[in-house]
Amino acid sequence: MKNITVKVKAFASISEILAKRDFDFSVPQGSTIEDLKSLIFNGVKNKNDTRKSLLYAVNHDYATLDTILMDGDEVAIMPMVSGG
Repeated sequence: MKNITVKVKAFASISEILAKRDFDFSVPQGSTIEDLKSLIFNGVKNKNDTRKSLLYAVNHDYATLDTILMDGDEVAIMPMVSGG
């Protein structure tokens, strides 16, 4: 199966956990955000706590975990925030 490359932008605490903010990542063609998430957080400590409350955007539009990624997509990963 052919691989595609997406541009990942990690924000706030996610960039600290991954120790990088902007990076290219290769995934198999037909991968979803869920697949990307699993690959990116593979081996990361506390990944279960971190991965439960994230927001994703693909090409500046919010996206769900079942969104299929295309070659060249920009995927933003952000922690949920709350406030008053």
